[in-house]
Order: sequence, then structure tokens, then C-alpha cells
Amino acid sequence: MSKEIGKFLGEVVDIDVGASRDCLGKYLRVRVVISISKPLKRFLQVDLTGSRKETILVLKYEKLTDHCHAYGMLGHMFRSRQSKVQT
Repeated sequence: MSKEIGKFLGEVVDIDVGASRDCLGKYLRVRVVISISKPLKRFLQVDLTGSRKETILVLKYEKLTDHCHAYGMLGHMFRSRQSKVQT
């Protein structure tokens, strides 16, 4: 199941199965190769049980550089414009 979830985001490189090696728990860590030309997904809606009831999975990303939270893009830093006051 964890590999299928990771495939929604990109190419799966590694899955952290945890100390018990059962991938059960509150969090799932999957390492994927992602495209920097597309916005990062903030959540996934997936049918985990096959019952046609979708579950919303909130995504958190680790070790991203130059990530713009406003646009969800890598390599795009959002900088607010500050007006210059002349004295």
C-alpha cells in the first residue's frame, strides 16, 4: 500500500517501514523523485480500503530547498514586495 501511495507523488526510491517493519502507525515516510516543474501536492485523496470511501492524506515534505509555500513550487521563492520609504 505504501508504494502505491508514493507513486501518486513520483518515482518511489525508498520506504521507511519503521522499527516494527509493518508500516502501520500515524505516519508513513516515502522517499520519491519529484518533478520540480510541477507544484507539490498538499494532500492526496485515496481509497485505502477499496470501499469507495476516500481518505484524505495530508502530505509533509522534508529536506526541500527553495520551496515556495505560496505557490507550492521548488526553485521559486516568493518574496513580498516592500515599498521603499524615502526620507
